[in-house]
Amino acid sequence: MLKMPKILEYTRPDEIAETWESINEESYYELWGFMRNVGPYPSEFPDCPDHGNAAQFWNKMSEELKKNIIDSNAAMKEWEKYALD
Repeated sequence: MLKMPKILEYTRPDEIAETWESINEESYYELWGFMRNVGPYPSEFPDCPDHGNAAQFWNKMSEELKKNIIDSNAAMKEWEKYALD
């Protein structure tokens, strides 16, 4: 069983698809597919960071997508170690 990165609790699928390095084409389209289930931000909470978060779709994601997300997240963490020094 693959462990979900905590950042998915605060990140929408479209943000992962468009901004994360190393997201492959299949993962890109699968992530965008989840956006059909995410409505617009509620007007009373326009900056709600967890609205439509990717964590709610984790159990519906393919194993390949999960691996791609985990690998991409690990690469970003590694890059941040050196970029923020």
